Amino acid sequence: MGSPTAEQMDYVVSGPWWYLEHLLFQQPYRIITGYTTASPPAPIYDTTQSTTHLFLNIAPVDYATPNPPPFADMLTTGQQIIEALNWTLRPFLDNSTPPPFAIGTITPNAYVPHDEVRDITCAEVVHKELRWTPDAVTWFDYTTTPPTFHCVRRADMGAAIALDMSQT
Repeated sequence: MGSPTAEQMDYVVSGPWWYLEHLLFQQPYRIITGYTTASPPAPIYDTTQSTTHLFLNIAPVDYATPNPPPFADMLTTGQQIIEALNWTLRPFLDNSTPPPFAIGTITPNAYVPHDEVRDITCAEVVHKELRWTPDAVTWFDYTTTPPTFHCVRRADMGAAIALDMSQT
C-alpha cells in the first residue's frame, strides 16, 4: 500500500492448519429422488448433498447392507479426524490442485458417544476428538512436500530421544 506520507507492505504467514480453521466440516447425506421401475421398486438416491448439521463419531448409513454388524455405524476418534482432514482436502482434490497437506499416521482409536453439532470447523472436529484421547499429539512434518499431518498417541510414538542441552 502506498500514500504520499507512508509506504507499507503486509504479509500473511499461515500454515496448513489455517485450512482446517477456516472450512466448515460437512457430512454427505442421501435423499430419495425417485424409484426404479423394477419390481419391487428400489429407491434412487441423490448422494451429492451435504450438511453442516451433523453427528460426529457416526458413519454414513449404508442402506445396501441389510444387517450390518454391531457398531458398524460407529467411527473411532481417529476415523472421525480422518473424515475432517479429507473434507478439508476435498476442494483441492476435486479441482486437481496441490493440497496444502497430506494425511500421515493417525492412531487414536477410541469409540466415543455420538455428538450432534452444527457449523463447526474441521479444526474443531480434531479438537473435539482429541478430548477423548488426551495422550495424543498432532504435528505437521515439514520435511515432506506437502507437509504431512500426524496425530499419534504417546504409546504409539517412537522411542524417547535424549538431547545434550550443553550442545545447543
